[in-house]
Amino acid sequence: MSDTWGYLPSSQANLVMANQDTERTGGSLNVKSPDNAYVLAALFILAFNYGVPTIFSGYDYNEYSDPAPQDASGHTNPAIQNMVGFHNAVGTSALKNIFSGSAQRIDGNYCDIIHANFESCASATYTVAAGKLTASVGAHDAAAFYVR
Repeated sequence: MSDTWGYLPSSQANLVMANQDTERTGGSLNVKSPDNAYVLAALFILAFNYGVPTIFSGYDYNEYSDPAPQDASGHTNPAIQNMVGFHNAVGTSALKNIFSGSAQRIDGNYCDIIHANFESCASATYTVAAGKLTASVGAHDAAAFYVR
């Protein structure tokens, strides 16, 4: 994705899903959006190598004029936190060496960082053998793998 698609060059693009005003008015995705849409959108912009992602972590507001709670630290979502680590690790690396139906397969053990801790992968490890991965990803869910 770049200016060849009619978009700004990646170095000039800032990806924003929500901010404190649009979250309050419901004018954008927010943590209350149906079907896990907010989290899935955040995961996508953190996984894809286009632009600079801006991830907003807000609060639950009842009224537009409600102040931020003084005793809360906002939303925390382990999947989004892990994908920030993933995004920082891969940086602006180009998408390359993508194979489908090829003899060039990448076997090994992979961690699903959407469902595991970024630092350790005790409960969400998958093995690719002979170029095959078997994983079940539920509706409105995601998986992101990296070599462990």
